[in-house]
Amino acid sequence: MSILNKASFFSKKSLQSANGNFDVHAAFYNLESGRQMVLCDHLFNGSIASFERAVKLLWPLATSNDAKGLERMIRSRIKAAA
Repeated sequence: MSILNKASFFSKKSLQSANGNFDVHAAFYNLESGRQMVLCDHLFNGSIASFERAVKLLWPLATSNDAKGLERMIRSRIKAAA
């Protein structure tokens, strides 16, 4: 990832939805695939607590509700793909 892309990814504007709140889904889709896999590993092979800590580590703006919403989205996407 180039320096320019990193700077635009970490800007607050790219991490906010239209109403100004943090958008964990957009942040997840902008995340490198290796880091997405780490989150999935925490979710499916670890515990919910480790998944929530990883979400908070990646995005300090994320709340517990953001982590739960991301968990539901990941689980539904995996289930739909199976």
